[in-house]
Amino acid sequence: MAVTRSLMEDVAAWADGWLAHRQQTLGIPGLQFAIAHEGSILLSSAHGRADLASGEALTSDHLFCIASHSKTFTATAIMQLADEPAPAVRLDDRLSSHLGWLVDDPATARLANLTVEELLCHGGGVIRDGTDGDCWQLRRSFPDTAELRELLTRGPSPFAANERFHYSNVAYSLLGCVIEAVTGHGYAEHLREAIIAPLGLHDTDPDFVEERAAHYAAGHTHNSNGEPRIPIDPVPTNAMAPATGFTSTAEDLVHFFGALCFGDERVISDAAKRRMQLPRWTQHGNEHYGLGLQILDVGERRVIGHSGGYPGHSTKTWCDPRDAIVVSVLGNAIDAPAAELGTGIFRLIDRVARRDGVIPTHAPGSKPRSFTGRFANLWGMYDIAAFDDRLLYVPLGSNDPAEVAGELAVEDGTTAMLVRARDGYESEGERFVFERDAAGEIVRVRGTSSMSAYPEEEYARRFLSAPRVQLRS
Repeated sequence: MAVTRSLMEDVAAWADGWLAHRQQTLGIPGLQFAIAHEGSILLSSAHGRADLASGEALTSDHLFCIASHSKTFTATAIMQLADEPAPAVRLDDRLSSHLGWLVDDPATARLANLTVEELLCHGGGVIRDGTDGDCWQLRRSFPDTAELRELLTRGPSPFAANERFHYSNVAYSLLGCVIEAVTGHGYAEHLREAIIAPLGLHDTDPDFVEERAAHYAAGHTHNSNGEPRIPIDPVPTNAMAPATGFTSTAEDLVHFFGALCFGDERVISDAAKRRMQLPRWTQHGNEHYGLGLQILDVGERRVIGHSGGYPGHSTKTWCDPRDAIVVSVLGNAIDAPAAELGTGIFRLIDRVARRDGVIPTHAPGSKPRSFTGRFANLWGMYDIAAFDDRLLYVPLGSNDPAEVAGELAVEDGTTAMLVRARDGYESEGERFVFERDAAGEIVRVRGTSSMSAYPEEEYARRFLSAPRVQLRS
């Protein structure tokens, strides 16, 4: 299901406006967004505030703590080392072959027998964060190397190797130790030399950089209890950087994941990518985990990527490695639905790229794009949006636009019929009637339930300027 550049440009433009609306509707302080196709950035934008306390506007240059995206960077570095003609590390290496100190203490002896691959896919049964995870609430610092080694003696592995998928930040912290052992360099130094510099990721670092503190978007607490959000300052993650330390921008992330698309061998070979992207564990039927990669089946499209949850930041990047499409959504609140929004955009891409079922035929000579716009009435807002030759009706109250979208076929200059709908509540066969002014601009739409809806600005003028909504003749 290859996609065209023009289709991706339509998706990028629509998704940007949709995310701006979702940021305001959901009360998220800020959202940063980037989308790329075949190595080219189609759009990079930001909406909302970098810091609610100061009121600073969020930009596409603000840095985010991208947390578990770090696992993909770490896994890529491991795959590089394993992909060399004389591999510095092999995926079936026991940890003891690189981290001899694990053997010295009976409490860590079982870890010594785990393989590199078992840690990469979270199959080693390693404890998630140790016995004191309050670093995630900034009640204590993230562990340094000495503290990491000490916590391993107090945090027994809860499962046997290969018994089940068990997500572990400690496992990836150990993989960082493997990288240091085999390269003779610090983790951050090696990642900058092996991945960050070759890809020109100027706004990416393996951990929080104090000298760039002013460039970070402030994190924010959740608002589930209705209280005002409080800004959260980022902190270093120390020895857990290989699991959760990376900071970056949406634009840098689409560049990085673009390098994991097939045919781009700047950092690792296509053979290594296939090994990374092979599902090792399956969750919830269509969700899988490979080597440092979350994997999701979206329709017939398989995408790879990772999420990130950090105190005050919630982030998600998805990539279709075959069609070379990358979407990254970064939010600066812990409850920002970055994963749902990023997945929603990819589900929309799959929807408009797929040519199955009823594909509407517009009336000859009609201009489907002349029907597009954002319209509102008392019940909410929706977009009429064009994606190449497809014209979609998209209600804006969902994080999954593909699930709620209907498809329209233009019948004449003022009418379009709903030919594909989610269900019978907004049913096929209903017509949208567009009223235009002398210049051809849409001034009103009678859509679902034949209710009038108006362009967003006109709706605000008509209905939101009054102190009370009352019956009008």
